[in-house]
Amino acid sequence: MAHAGFTSDLSGTHGRTTLPGLGDEAVRVSSPAGTSVLVRRSNLVLRLDASGDIENPSRGVTSTARALVGSLR
Repeated sequence: MAHAGFTSDLSGTHGRTTLPGLGDEAVRVSSPAGTSVLVRRSNLVLRLDASGDIENPSRGVTSTARALVGSLR
């Protein structure tokens, strides 16, 4: 069920970057409006969104996702 939700959240997105070693599945999606990181680990899906005037949102959101997923171990 978590995989289906993860896949559904990614439908219609562009600018995807796979993030290896972050979970069972992990992807960063960037657009002019902001950055999202989606991580699936077992039956948990974590989604972090950043938008607005943020310096290097891709790096910030990715490092936050790594810290959160790391705390789940």
